[in-house]
Amino acid sequence: MTLKKASKSAIFLMDGIFLLRPLRCPYWDLTIYLTADFNHSMARGNEQNTQNYSSRKQGATRFQQLYNSGQEIYHSEAQPLDKAEILIDNNNLEAPKFLGVRMHLQPFINHLLA
Repeated sequence: MTLKKASKSAIFLMDGIFLLRPLRCPYWDLTIYLTADFNHSMARGNEQNTQNYSSRKQGATRFQQLYNSGQEIYHSEAQPLDKAEILIDNNNLEAPKFLGVRMHLQPFINHLLA
């Protein structure tokens, strides 16, 4: 693998959970949080996780054990919904909706949606 230096105009996009924890926040130029109702998240996670286990029930149980406790702690301690500059409702994967945008980003978002 050959490493290349990114140009100054390059965009680095990081996707993952728990990225708005206090220790990481200073490193982000822009933060976007995708939110979905618990039932939607559980159904998607169960579906994805069952591929790693011998049965659908085993995969769903394991995902629920990890996801529930991890998300509860994360939301309680990090409060990602308050930290995100852009908040998107991702319940419908085919039609995500903006729920909130920080004031300083409004002109940019309006331009994108025009």
